[in-house]
Amino acid sequence: MKRKGLAKEMVEALVNFGPMTCSELCRHIGVERLKSGAIVSRLMKKSPKRKKRVHICGWTEDSEGTRRYLRPIYKAGAGLDQPKPLMCLRIKENRARYTQGKLMRVSSIWGLAKTVKERLAA
Repeated sequence: MKRKGLAKEMVEALVNFGPMTCSELCRHIGVERLKSGAIVSRLMKKSPKRKKRVHICGWTEDSEGTRRYLRPIYKAGAGLDQPKPLMCLRIKENRARYTQGKLMRVSSIWGLAKTVKERLAA
């Protein structure tokens, strides 16, 4: 399938079925996500011949394996992109608490003899 045809199909799918993430869009059309990322980014840019055809209307959390990522939700038409949200304070606190606990763990029995300052310094 040609790239022009894919771009047109993507815009039509967004118009007909509403806002979607890139992976949902690719599943809907039947294309690999790795091949379509460049097409979606091209659709988001304004060119001398065409105006912006797709914009980001929101963000959603998506998980790939064990990691969680913020993914943009695309909507057909020209518009202002929604800014990427800042990380939630609660999530930052949880990560800080986890790394602090990780520093306090010991890997051998000899680590138990060290003081807290010595463990944190290492």
